[in-house]
Amino acid sequence: MRFLFAFIKDGNNLVKIGMDDGKERWMTTSSAVYGFAKKALKGTDKTTGYGGDEVNVEYTEENGKYNCTRIEKVGGSSTPQQEAPVTTNNAEFKCSECGKALKDGKYSKCYLCNKKNPSKPAQSSADGEYKCIDCGATLKDGKYKKCFTCNQKNPVKNATGTKAYTKSPEESEKIKRLSILSSVCRATSALAGLVDINNIGEIIESLYDRLYKKISG
Repeated sequence: MRFLFAFIKDGNNLVKIGMDDGKERWMTTSSAVYGFAKKALKGTDKTTGYGGDEVNVEYTEENGKYNCTRIEKVGGSSTPQQEAPVTTNNAEFKCSECGKALKDGKYSKCYLCNKKNPSKPAQSSADGEYKCIDCGATLKDGKYKKCFTCNQKNPVKNATGTKAYTKSPEESEKIKRLSILSSVCRATSALAGLVDINNIGEIIESLYDRLYKKISG
């Protein structure tokens, strides 16, 4: 094996090792192993073509991730066995994305990772799902009490006994104006060939204003 490189990323000590099968592996390691590698070992040098010090490495592998516990230069000195991981709260809880140590287990991500990719809020229902109160179908969230089909058959009523959804004044006004405009356009279409086409726009505006004022009272 050959030592290629030592690097710190997101607070994690890493060493790059050239394996005997020709593959290169990044391995996490302790501060002691990292410090020894940086101080006592020489990695690859593209300028001189040096391939890195020949080393013996003790490591573990779990789920495709490698951890270097000990490294020694062939014919030279070695690092002490990696100490057992500390089990304080700061070491137990880590960000699920970048691996940064967290203060406790209250959150699964650090502030920066959660800002980039916010965690989904926990469901508030007892079984983790929102369900239609009529048929029991799973709902997307707790915004509605019924699924679309059940609400069509039997709309949710509010405290006054009317349908829960009512149009806002702005929506009602928009619908009224569109309805008036549609009526005016249909009426003026019957005037085709009887009036100057250049005056159609003015006629539509005049009829619209008169009809709107009459309806609005």
